[in-house]
Amino acid sequence: MRLAGRFLIVICTLLAIALQLCSTIVAPKNPPKENPITHLFLVHEPSIEVLRDGLVEVRCETLRPCSGGEAFLGIFPDSAELKYPIYCASGEVAFPDPTHPVARFNLKRLEDPETDINHLREKGGGRAALRLELQGTRLHIFDRIVAYRHANDGGYRRAPALVEGPFVDAVTDSSAIISCEFDLPVTGKLMIGPRPMTFEFAAAEGHAEIAVRGLKADSPCTYQVIWTDASDRFISPEYTFCTAPKRGSNRSFRFAVFCDSRGAYGGGETYVEGVNQATLKALLNIAYAQKASFILFPGDLISGSTSSPVEVERQFQSWKRAASAVGSRVPIYEGVGNHDQPSLWLAGGSSQDYLARPGPEVGEVLFARHFVNPTNGPDPVETDFPPYKENVYSFDWGSAHFTMLNNNYFQKGSGEKVADMAGQLQGAMRQEQLDWLEQDLQSARDRGQKQLFVLAHEPAFPNGGHVKDGMWWNGKRAEIIAIRDHFWRILCRYQVTAAFFGDEHNYSRTLIDSTVNSAFDCPVWQIISGGAGAPFYSRDSSVPWADAVKAFYPLPHLCLLDMNGEDVWLTVLSEHGTVIERVNLSLAQR
Repeated sequence: MRLAGRFLIVICTLLAIALQLCSTIVAPKNPPKENPITHLFLVHEPSIEVLRDGLVEVRCETLRPCSGGEAFLGIFPDSAELKYPIYCASGEVAFPDPTHPVARFNLKRLEDPETDINHLREKGGGRAALRLELQGTRLHIFDRIVAYRHANDGGYRRAPALVEGPFVDAVTDSSAIISCEFDLPVTGKLMIGPRPMTFEFAAAEGHAEIAVRGLKADSPCTYQVIWTDASDRFISPEYTFCTAPKRGSNRSFRFAVFCDSRGAYGGGETYVEGVNQATLKALLNIAYAQKASFILFPGDLISGSTSSPVEVERQFQSWKRAASAVGSRVPIYEGVGNHDQPSLWLAGGSSQDYLARPGPEVGEVLFARHFVNPTNGPDPVETDFPPYKENVYSFDWGSAHFTMLNNNYFQKGSGEKVADMAGQLQGAMRQEQLDWLEQDLQSARDRGQKQLFVLAHEPAFPNGGHVKDGMWWNGKRAEIIAIRDHFWRILCRYQVTAAFFGDEHNYSRTLIDSTVNSAFDCPVWQIISGGAGAPFYSRDSSVPWADAVKAFYPLPHLCLLDMNGEDVWLTVLSEHGTVIERVNLSLAQR
């Protein structure tokens, strides 16, 4: 028996060795892992070339092998009010090798007399939408834009394309900023009415921001962008936006709040370069159809979760491609979330890898490079810390005042593995930001603004998905809780109507008052609206303020707020436009 037992042990050992050898032969050592949310797939931006015969070639280099792909060609219909791409023809994808796919599109397919609704043939060219789908260990979708013209000899040539925007931003009762991104250097002008005005610009590196002044309060404005290169002149469709009511005006208006549009599961447009474009577009369309005067988006535009600034910028560009149809007509005020910046610690997360000093590629700098917002925020006390420019700011609209904060400022992430590194924990706000907030709200009250609203990404009182961090950290980070309580006492002092947050991918409405903390002597609503497409979270009822939660909804949604005299009505809509709830927020402070 003893001999038989030893023999059995030897046989089992040999079998284990054999299985290990087989697995080594079948599977490559250290096979490349592809995280569906965080990792780069393109080595660099694809090169796009328009050939004389009308073919467009898009050449890519990927970090991991491709096993197949498809390509689609489309237009931006002139007859549509919102200019989303419509794909109407197929392209081809070739693989000289698995990491160098080449997509080819035939522009002549857009000029077929039966389907040429933009009359591209008569106009001698126009703007085309390119979609490339590459199969790695998952499907990667890339959208790009190219413009072309018929050359004098009958061939085709590339033309400068408006690839992002135009966006209308930072709207006041007398001014606005129109921004555009072109893929080639151009010069141009902005034509705006009803009182005809012209503003010239030069975009040597493709980017243009045109400051428009002299507008009439509470009035529609129509504008077009015209640009030229060495050979031709191009003109955008007409867009219309409305200026703000005069400061202090009791004019009724509506605004929208939603955020957290980072990529999700489900395939297709639920994940396009870090963005759930399907849900984001649906909610933007509802806000536009419901005639929101502007949209507030406090963070997590993208998936981020990468140490690569290049990938963060590509994802911002993906967000802007999805948002530009509505953003050309409705100003969008963006805030910074924890996913909207490159990680300040590298993949290993070790303290020696931590990027101790913010350089030109730190998150707040990248954010300001891509989004246009007011510039009246504070300055950092330390000169080597990131700027608050365009990520902390405020503005008036009629009788209301809005303040966007950044409680992911110079953030290093969450979880115990980063808790003791240098930098800011999620949910932290430095003293200069809190001091500025108090001055900002005091100034708004001094001007006579009646309703005050404050926004940030990390929730002060999380209810599901981010109880482990936010501004709570499971109750284990006394320094964060002290910041939160100080912050909330400021809101109480100036009788803020509501504070809006994201981070948790759900909707909740919580009344924070003296029953939560005796120091909170004025009730202030906390509204979490993180339902713009990120993977959803369930409710956590273990938090100390669970009884203060008056409503909870775990699915995609947006908040519409109607300012009507002394009343502030909140209507929450699903992504399908159905009403989840409607409530008067003003009653809590009466």
